[in-house]
Amino acid sequence: MPVTAYFAIVIKSVVFGFFVRIFGYVFYSVAVLWQPLFMIAAIGSIAVGSFGALVQRRIKRFLAYTSINQVGFLLLGLALCDLEGISSAFLFLFIYLLMNIIFFNLILNAKHFIEDNQLIFLSDLYSLAQYDKLFGFI
Repeated sequence: MPVTAYFAIVIKSVVFGFFVRIFGYVFYSVAVLWQPLFMIAAIGSIAVGSFGALVQRRIKRFLAYTSINQVGFLLLGLALCDLEGISSAFLFLFIYLLMNIIFFNLILNAKHFIEDNQLIFLSDLYSLAQYDKLFGFI
């Protein structure tokens, strides 16, 4: 789970910063060529991530599909190719990374509450409120 947290948090922010740097500065003059491609990729990513997450039972797979979904929202901000779109995408990325840090902290520390069993399925999260009300609320 720590490796999954690393890939979900650090790698995504670095890759998005790279995309902003490349497409915001280097390829800005030909934005009319790549904007429709980013819009189609963003809409496809949102659709695949949303519908794929609906049928998942395992936590890691659910996080993978929601991560695909969130990348689509980031691409929408980048596809606008203006300061407002990019700044809103960075604000979304900051909030998303903060929520990922909180969620992985919850998942990595939850096994102490549930008799040293790891959380694997989404249904395992139901019983957190029985052990600690504040922990279950978070």
